[in-house]
Amino acid sequence: MSIQYQFSAHSKTQTSKFDKVDFSAIDNSDTDADGVKDKDDQCPNTPKGIKVDVKGCPLDHDNDGVPDYLDKEPNSKKGAIVDVNGITQTDKMILEKQAAWEAGASERNEQFNQTPSLNYLKEIDEAASGIRNSSSQERKLPEDFKAADFNHDGYISSNEITTLLDHFFDGESDFTVEKIQRLIDYFFEQ
Repeated sequence: MSIQYQFSAHSKTQTSKFDKVDFSAIDNSDTDADGVKDKDDQCPNTPKGIKVDVKGCPLDHDNDGVPDYLDKEPNSKKGAIVDVNGITQTDKMILEKQAAWEAGASERNEQFNQTPSLNYLKEIDEAASGIRNSSSQERKLPEDFKAADFNHDGYISSNEITTLLDHFFDGESDFTVEKIQRLIDYFFEQ
């Protein structure tokens, strides 16, 4: 058994595959142009022109979890429970939403037990689509959730939430758990 070493001078004409990579530019990049370098940005893809904190996250002066640029009630009381639009929810409002949800729960549960599949969720989406199309009230999809609107129809469907969750667990989404929870709340409110 023998070991052999070969020592030679590195040729200056030999190039590396990294010679043309500008590592300084990568270290200093700010893709969403919010003033916070990508490597330090905890909220990448902030919409252009939105004021951010030192972490690169949109400002939320009332700390209700809804960024100021989306907050329809910018001065919520500390500790208030708010909806996806930042509007304070009273106990009565919460109970009414819960009652409305529970009123249909037994029917949904029965239907799901008969057809426990994504097909049933698609049926719910189709029924909701019919209601949306016949409604004169038009809702605008919050800017924060547009990345989850994969088919760009201005509505978040159960399929889009499922796709977003797949992307999240694959590490292919910049949505946080909190943002996903707000998206799911929005799904039921739309």
